[in-house]
Amino acid sequence: MSNNELNDSIEWKNYGYDYCSYLVAKHVLPKLNIPNKGSIVQIGCALGLALEKMCDTFGPDRVVGYDIINPLNHPNIKVMNCENLSEEMEIAFCEIDVAAAATHPELRLHCLNWSMKNMLPGGKILFNNNFSSKHYKMNIEEYMLKNGYEVEQLKKYESVEFTRNIMKSRINTKMICTKL
Repeated sequence: MSNNELNDSIEWKNYGYDYCSYLVAKHVLPKLNIPNKGSIVQIGCALGLALEKMCDTFGPDRVVGYDIINPLNHPNIKVMNCENLSEEMEIAFCEIDVAAAATHPELRLHCLNWSMKNMLPGGKILFNNNFSSKHYKMNIEEYMLKNGYEVEQLKKYESVEFTRNIMKSRINTKMICTKL
């Protein structure tokens, strides 16, 4: 499938201002204690709305996104197949929202392991919680704990914005993992 065919096949209406990534970037990230150095990374950027919010919050020089397409040509999105993600960098925050856990668990785990390898102490990863563990064939929360991360559920940051559309906000299916 070409990038144009891929772009045409996506229902972009699902990735608006009520989507989980944007809500987290707007309402949760400013409340988190993110290290002052290191990159703010989003893997799987969709339209780049959350990435743009991250640029507003942390400055565009700290923010980088990775995705197989960049439909709005956001300057901070690097177009690549995330299966090839391997560059070394210091990461302060990483959201992994590439593809779907149900269809691409290996890709998501590759991105998770890459971000864990590059994470600064005190840095945070936003990833699926045990709600999606069946796709990873392991207890994902236990995996993070065993690898030196503290786990808290995204629903801890529940607000009106997250409860307007529980399916799009995915508040019950995500966790924030902090490297100890």
